[in-house]
Amino acid sequence: MATDFKHAVREHYTSDEKVINLYTKLYKKMLEQRLLDSNFVSQMSDHEKTMHRLSELVILEHCTCCVTGIESKNKGPDLAFEFEGRRVNIEIITPIKVVLRKSKVPQYFFPPRAGQSSSRDVSIPEMSSLHERITGALKEKAEQYRKYLEKKTVSDDDINIVCINLGFIEGGEYIDYSYLKNLFARQAAIHLEVGRDGEVSARIEDYDFLVTKKNSTVLKTSYFDNSEFGQIDGVWLISCNEKNLNAVSKRSHPNNSESNVMYHNDKSKIPPSLLFALKINSPQREEDFIAQIRVNKKFPEA
Repeated sequence: MATDFKHAVREHYTSDEKVINLYTKLYKKMLEQRLLDSNFVSQMSDHEKTMHRLSELVILEHCTCCVTGIESKNKGPDLAFEFEGRRVNIEIITPIKVVLRKSKVPQYFFPPRAGQSSSRDVSIPEMSSLHERITGALKEKAEQYRKYLEKKTVSDDDINIVCINLGFIEGGEYIDYSYLKNLFARQAAIHLEVGRDGEVSARIEDYDFLVTKKNSTVLKTSYFDNSEFGQIDGVWLISCNEKNLNAVSKRSHPNNSESNVMYHNDKSKIPPSLLFALKINSPQREEDFIAQIRVNKKFPEA
């Protein structure tokens, strides 16, 4: 089986032997712990499907390093474990195909190298395309959890999480992860009003974030502020692959906290202790500047 796995990784993902050996080690570890589907390797039939499987391996590795008692069954969530008296279920999805935009980024060398270009060509994911892929992934997993609940595969008292791993998207290091929060929460806009006496007042209005698909269908997102997907307690948005696996697993607060964050449903059962155990960040709180305007209806004094 390990030989077939190596062959699939080499054929559909990379020829780098160090990377192949890393994933083979993870594959053997998860196989020994009985955390892989019986058809795990046979489904690695092309580039995209192989990356989905490799994504499962790095997320499993991260979780097994953080909590104990993880299990996985052919029928049910990708992984599950008990935590403080509740069962935690995690479904993993890995968006791959997004529209890429050609761009240039500066590069610097020290000491300077003669003849070296000051920039290099890169491919950057279009945010609109990424928004569409994430909304599609989330709707798919929300429907899966609904079916799990109907069939009693998961319990009403369980903590249900969707893990969206963006670590295998080309150009993923250039994604503006902070902007993705609008898929889960409304956007705050400042509105100014000038009275007859010249006094300026301000208020905050919250707007739903809209995603336009290729077929021109417009989706109202800001899902958790709109009480959508009540069967999901949270969306774990992460960028994890072989390049940063160790950093994600060993640091509670990665440098880019927005690329390893849990967005909560308004009635979420996820305790802070679970985020601490899994080394996941909570979304940043609303800026004090905005919060003060909400309360005082005016700009904060300098």
